[in-house]
Amino acid sequence: MDKKEIKPMSVKTYISICRSLVRLAEDNIKAIKQQDEQLTRDILDEIRNFEESTEDSIHFMHADWILQNAIFISMYSHFEDKMWLTAYVLSEGKYLKIEDLNGNGIENYRLYIEKIGEIQQANEGVAEWGEIKHFRSIRNLLVHNGGMIDKEGTKDIEKEKLYKFLKDNDVIVAGRSGRIRIRNPKLLKRFMRTTSMFLEAIINAYNKKISN
Repeated sequence: MDKKEIKPMSVKTYISICRSLVRLAEDNIKAIKQQDEQLTRDILDEIRNFEESTEDSIHFMHADWILQNAIFISMYSHFEDKMWLTAYVLSEGKYLKIEDLNGNGIENYRLYIEKIGEIQQANEGVAEWGEIKHFRSIRNLLVHNGGMIDKEGTKDIEKEKLYKFLKDNDVIVAGRSGRIRIRNPKLLKRFMRTTSMFLEAIINAYNKKISN
């Protein structure tokens, strides 16, 4: 693989995909809102019976966060893929490969980029990485924990570190179990911005190294 492929491929393509996913969220939020408003007008005008419209009402009540939770997971997957690609390019000619390091996922790729690729912009003290760890926690809860901060509902979720991050990004944290419901694109946009900055810093450092 030509190392210089990382420059035109990674960040530009990644950002383009993220923007498309954010746009998908925004377009669907508008469509869901319009359909919900139309349903309300139909009920008030007695065009549709309220009882018969219950299923549609429930759908509109949940459709936005179901969609955006799924979009967030997709965005995270694209970020993980770009981290892997960056680590893979940096592994060329190295004796130690990505799979030789302990751990998995983006932390493993970050460690490889920093230690083996010798890119200090990937160190865990970088401000963007602190946010990315929050995003990783959100993704893991959505994928592996039913989207709940505490399944048992025994913790004071407002004392959890992730709770403040979610609320700062206008994410609904519902019930005692802390169900995560992304109801507007603010978190998606922040994820795109933070991860893009992190990737750009790494790739710029890499391109500078190979140009010397």
